[in-house]
Amino acid sequence: MIGIIVGSIALFGLARFARHRHCHAHGHHAFHHHHGPSPRGRFARRARRRAFGAGVDYLVEAVDATPEQEETIRDAAREFATTARQWRGERTRTRDDLATTLRAEDVDAEMMGDMFSRHDDALRDLRGAFVGLVAKIHAVLEPDQREELARMIESGRPLRWGPYR
Repeated sequence: MIGIIVGSIALFGLARFARHRHCHAHGHHAFHHHHGPSPRGRFARRARRRAFGAGVDYLVEAVDATPEQEETIRDAAREFATTARQWRGERTRTRDDLATTLRAEDVDAEMMGDMFSRHDDALRDLRGAFVGLVAKIHAVLEPDQREELARMIESGRPLRWGPYR
């Protein structure tokens, strides 16, 4: 149950971050928001793809990657994103299972166990994909580039993009 709550909070934060990033990427400021249509559908998917690519662009620029390094980093990032996308539907299934449990007279421990088992599978896949992403980036970067990336991560400086870098 705690996993669902923490996951939901993390997803909410990620959505807020993406929306905030979108506003700044298009010249909108903190108290002057314009979000357009609902964040669903093909336009939202296209915006997420652009934002993901912009994050990779910033990383490549920050470490001053060569074209060969850039291609490897982009391929690794796409592989990770593909793995993450496979589990996107789990959010809806989890909400449905939790809603069903809350409507029932008793908590169905077996259904909750199945739900957590799916979460474990998703996390295992995502962890493996993330380790692969980091390994590929590590292998392609020179020591000074890895040091710059490590400093960025360690400092908490976001891999941000947009007009206010």
